[in-house]
Amino acid sequence: DSPSGLRFNLHLPQSEDPSLLAEADLRDAVVTLPEGVTVNPASANGLAGCSPAQVELNGPNPAHCPDASKIGSVEIDTPLLDHPVKGAVYVATQTDNPFGSLLAIYIAVDDPQSGVVVKLAGHVVPDSSTGQLTTRFDDNPQIPFEDFTVDFFDGPRAPLRTPGTCGDYTTT
Repeated sequence: DSPSGLRFNLHLPQSEDPSLLAEADLRDAVVTLPEGVTVNPASANGLAGCSPAQVELNGPNPAHCPDASKIGSVEIDTPLLDHPVKGAVYVATQTDNPFGSLLAIYIAVDDPQSGVVVKLAGHVVPDSSTGQLTTRFDDNPQIPFEDFTVDFFDGPRAPLRTPGTCGDYTTT
């Protein structure tokens, strides 16, 4: 029952063997955290939201979200580049986001070396009875990747809070 930084890794093995079938691109992703993992209310103090104008989801430029809206980091390893690309996770402005919802996040990646700019919107939905969080990323770009790693910040103002009881918990 404490603030916690969590790390998630989505691994899609990629083969460079031209005689094998390639891994399909990830169109939609749904992440459901274990029951009991909730939003940490202590993280709200001083936290700002990133507006649609600042992230400019469909624009070619990198996101310009305020640092006060950053809640984590992202790293993507793709066979298309000789280096991983890095970015951040931002809290979207409440109700002023693509979903009109209370909770939403943006993943924004900008790699000046390759010119790659990726911006995704995630709809975060808490279960009304348990508070369990489910986040959806729909219609993702058709870009092959091997590892997609998200690190939510830790410490007393971490964006997530662990369950109040000990035990094993599974993220799907």
